[in-house]
Amino acid sequence: MDKFLESISLANRVIFLRRYWFCETYAEIASHYGIKERKVKRIVLDTRKQMCAYLEKPWGTFGINKVDNKFLRDAENVVS
Repeated sequence: MDKFLESISLANRVIFLRRYWFCETYAEIASHYGIKERKVKRIVLDTRKQMCAYLEKPWGTFGINKVDNKFLRDAENVVS
């Protein structure tokens, strides 16, 4: 999750975190930054879509090395 947050702009990151980490309303965020509520909603929606796309990437894009991949395969064998 940290890598995703680092990959988006600071403004979008702050708005996204204020909405979901601090549970602020769209109106509160808009008022704080002096922007329209619909812009806050658009930023949050777009960021959620980006996050979903980011999380659907293959494991290799998250920087997991070969040792970790072997560990995951071994763990799957133990579970099954």
